[in-house]
Amino acid sequence: MRVARFFVCVLVCLTAIACKKPVVTTMGQPLAQGSAEVVLNSATYVRIDLEDAAGAVIVSEPVLQLDLSVTNTGAGPLSYDLGWAATAATQAQSVLLFADPGGTPPEPQQADNIPGIDTILTRYPADPVTAVTTIEPGATLNDLLLFSAPSADVTSLLLSIPPRVFGSEVELPGYIRFDAPSAADVAALPVGTMGTPVAGDGYALNVQRISTVYERITNTSGEEGITGQPVVKLELAISNTGGEALTYRPPNTSRDLRTPSLVGADMVPLNFATFPAGITVAGRITAASPIAAGATINEVLYFDRPAQGSAGNLTFLFHGKRVGRTGLTRVNVPYTWSDPPLPEEWRPPVQPTQDAPDAQE
Repeated sequence: MRVARFFVCVLVCLTAIACKKPVVTTMGQPLAQGSAEVVLNSATYVRIDLEDAAGAVIVSEPVLQLDLSVTNTGAGPLSYDLGWAATAATQAQSVLLFADPGGTPPEPQQADNIPGIDTILTRYPADPVTAVTTIEPGATLNDLLLFSAPSADVTSLLLSIPPRVFGSEVELPGYIRFDAPSAADVAALPVGTMGTPVAGDGYALNVQRISTVYERITNTSGEEGITGQPVVKLELAISNTGGEALTYRPPNTSRDLRTPSLVGADMVPLNFATFPAGITVAGRITAASPIAAGATINEVLYFDRPAQGSAGNLTFLFHGKRVGRTGLTRVNVPYTWSDPPLPEEWRPPVQPTQDAPDAQE
């Protein structure tokens, strides 16, 4: 589903004197009117990542996911449209969620509205429906709806389904009442372990080792040198686990994509270390590289050292967009701050010591 970002409360009246009452049901029970039957199957809290053109977008807090099914009970095709193109989200046009105001029929107001997760500028990779879809007679469509978590004092929720879902002859929204689920013990997103391949969307990522080094570099004249300061070196392998070729786009060639990152518990990333044009670092990929089905490439990434004394676990974040796929792969990386010595050939020469002259009598 896609959720419009603005809310306007509307009341649809059939005459100036009286209003037709909307249909109200509960979770697991069919909401039937017109040419459709809608069932809210479940409501759970989940942790998710969204996606845009640059890569994964981390959603810091759990969101409320509603599992919905819609069956076409009419004789002709039914257009499933939750108001994705609407400029303002109204009960007449869009699916909306409210803190249940009570009453029969309920009359939800703007103050009761619980915002949907914006899937216009971003998308949810697991979303089964992302555009207006035709449901054939007798067929059932399943969809996932995403909303922000309601406040802790909200115990009952009200889902408003726009009339257009039920066919052109229906004029009122339908309502589904349900208990607010518990937000306790929401499962965390999976995090892999260093040294073990972690499955992504058509690829696997293996973070093999982390070290702090003075890295050797070479300029265009072939002269060798080292980095001016120690850097954090991350060595990894990217494997193609699908049936079609992938293309890996390294950070220096694709500024339009989010950079792979190493983050601490506070989610603040270490600075990504870059090298001037013309500087070569052994093992570092600097051009788009194909990965054939079943093949693996090795990559080396560099980061600035964190503050002295830093220790504990870092998390490596790799965006599937780097290989033309989706999602965010997380890998736990144990790290201890260190201050490595200069390579021996780059240490300043040791000046010979002279024996002190004998004392004169």
